[in-house]
Amino acid sequence: MQGRESTFRHMIANLAQLQSGETVLDVGCGTGTLALIAKEYVGETGCIAGIDPSKSLLAGACHKATRAGLSINFQQGGIEQIPFPDQTFDVVLSTFMMHHVPDDIKHQGVTEIARVLKTGGRLLVVDFQSSEEHQGCSLPFDTEMGIQNFPAFLQSEGFEHLTTGNIPFRIRSLSAGHKHYGFVSARKGEDRTRESYPG
Repeated sequence: MQGRESTFRHMIANLAQLQSGETVLDVGCGTGTLALIAKEYVGETGCIAGIDPSKSLLAGACHKATRAGLSINFQQGGIEQIPFPDQTFDVVLSTFMMHHVPDDIKHQGVTEIARVLKTGGRLLVVDFQSSEEHQGCSLPFDTEMGIQNFPAFLQSEGFEHLTTGNIPFRIRSLSAGHKHYGFVSARKGEDRTRESYPG
């Protein structure tokens, strides 16, 4: 199972088109599996950070990074208040996190993501789909806005060059009864202006 999940995480890193030397933030990083794989892609000259509200999950992430001998900046925090300065990152990743978040926090989170992304920086959101979605039915998200709403939502928030798709892969430990995964990728537009991070 770990090998299959690792393959899936590599698939996500490839979807994000991670490059050597880039700075990457994983929001809702959990135990850090994707962050560690992302570090392989950005190399010694790149920087990886991860945030999660759970202290226990972050402790596991830090342990993994230390055991692997990798320098990754894990910090406690939520998507609604990302603890990094403006225009810090080339890429922001969000995997299987948005469906847990109420819609008002999604709006705050996307504003924060835009703030910490460099102009032209990339966002990749991966989350659950259902087979019914392909027939025009709602996705089983906890709140009204699901992955099917994200392209229009991100475009309204000033993101550009949107790409969507299905991911033909399934991990039982991640699926929670959902059979399909989808993704939305986008770039931060040039006309975004946000307040600076006070820290």
